[in-house]
Amino acid sequence: MTRPGIQRLEARNVERIAALDLCHYCGTCVAACPKDNLVRLADSAQGYYFHVVDEIACGTCDLCLRVCPGEELDLRHLNTQVFGAPATNVELGHFQSCYLAHASEQDARQRGASGGITTTLFGYCLDQGLLDGVIVAEDGAASLREPRLLVARTRAELVASAGSKYYPLPMMEGLLQVLRAPGRYGVVGLPCHVHGLRKFEELRRSLHAKIALQVGLFCGYSTDFASLDFLASRVGAAGMEAIARVGFRDGHWPGRIALELRDGSVRHLSRGERDMVAMIHMPTRCVTCPDQTAELADLAVGDAWLPEIVSRKDGQWSAMVVVRTSRGREAFDAAVKAGWIEAREVSPEKVVEAQQNLLVYKKRGMRARLRVLAWLGKGTPRYGPEGAPYRSRLLDYVGAVLFAIVNAAAKRATVRRLLCRLPSRVIAPFAYVFRHALQSYDLRARLRRKLGDLLP
Repeated sequence: MTRPGIQRLEARNVERIAALDLCHYCGTCVAACPKDNLVRLADSAQGYYFHVVDEIACGTCDLCLRVCPGEELDLRHLNTQVFGAPATNVELGHFQSCYLAHASEQDARQRGASGGITTTLFGYCLDQGLLDGVIVAEDGAASLREPRLLVARTRAELVASAGSKYYPLPMMEGLLQVLRAPGRYGVVGLPCHVHGLRKFEELRRSLHAKIALQVGLFCGYSTDFASLDFLASRVGAAGMEAIARVGFRDGHWPGRIALELRDGSVRHLSRGERDMVAMIHMPTRCVTCPDQTAELADLAVGDAWLPEIVSRKDGQWSAMVVVRTSRGREAFDAAVKAGWIEAREVSPEKVVEAQQNLLVYKKRGMRARLRVLAWLGKGTPRYGPEGAPYRSRLLDYVGAVLFAIVNAAAKRATVRRLLCRLPSRVIAPFAYVFRHALQSYDLRARLRRKLGDLLP
C-alpha cells in the first residue's frame, strides 16, 4: 500500500495525518473510532502509519482526527485540563515531587528498564487491588511487526512484558480491551501515548475514571519498524522476521542491543550500531516533540543519567521519578511505604541534570526544527502558545538542517542498503560524530564539566 498523496490533505480523518507524515503510531485513533476495524495499521516504502480502510463507511465523524496528537496538541489547554493551570516549570511541566528510586527486589531492579520502577509499581497496584489490569505490550509471537497488546492482570504477566521496546507500539489501541469492561486500569506509554489518551479523555470523560493511573516514560525518541530490518542485517539475518526478540537494554545498565534470532542464537551489537538506528530510523514526527518527561502523565519515570549512577560498574539501575498528580502520589507513596520501592526525594534540578542533553535538545532546538521542516515543505504539528518555550540558536538550526539531510537520505532504499553493508568500524565513528554534531549546543556545558573553573 502506498502512503496517501497530497489529495488526502483535506481528509477529516487520519488519512490527513498519514499524508502529512505526522503519525507516531500511538494507536489512539483505533480506540476512538466508533465503527469497529475501520482504522488499521498499514505500511509503505516510507514506514508505518494508520489509515481508514473504508472511507464510505467512515462517514464524517472525525473522532480519529480529534484524538490524534500528531498534527495538533495544545499543551497549554491540556495542562489546564489535567492540572487546572498551565505548566509552571518549562523543563518538567507540572510536578508535586521528584525522586531517585529503584525496585527493592534485586531481580526486578536489574531486569526492568530504569530500575524496574514501572513493573514494580503496577505489580503493587495489582497485588493490592488498586487496579484490575494494566495495558502492556509484548513482542509479537509470529512477527515483531505485530506486537501483542494485552491487559496484564497478574504480576507474572507484567514481568513477561517488561523491558524497553524501541519500535512502534500502538499502546492506546489496547484501550479497546477495557473500554467496555468493568474495573480500573493502568497504562504505561511514551509522551505521545499519553498525549493521545489525554485528548481522548477530553471527548470521553468516563475514561478518566477507567484509566486510573497513567505512567509516562521519559523519551529519547522512537524508531520505525524498518530499524529492525537494519538490526537484522547487522548480524547477517535476512530481515526482522528472523528476529524472535530484541533486548534493547540487555546486560548491565545502560545496556546494549541483543538480538535473539529464531534459530535460538543471540547476537550483540555495538553502541555505534545502536546510535545509527536512532539516527536513520527516527520518525520525522518524533523530532518535533518537545515533551521529554511525559509532562501530562500521573507519574513519569526515566533513566538517572547522573555521574554517581553512570560511574557504577555493578549494573545497579536507578530511575528519576516525577510525581505529577494526586493519583500518581497515592500509588507511588503506597508502594514505597509497603517496601516495594526504595526512593529518595531529590530536587527538580536533579531531574533536569539527569536528562539535560535531551531536555535542551527537545526544548530549545524544537523551534529550529519546526521552521526547517516547514521550509522544506514537511508537515509540522501545532502546539499552541506554549509549544516552543525557548528561542533556538544558530547551532540549533545547524543541527536541524543536518537532521533533515540525513533523515531524508536515509529514507532512500539505496542509502539504507549501503548503511546495512558498512562494517561496524566505519559505523561507530560516523555515529559518534553525527550524534555530537546534533548535540553541539551542549559543547560549552561539556567543556565546563571537564575543565571546571578554567572556562569563564
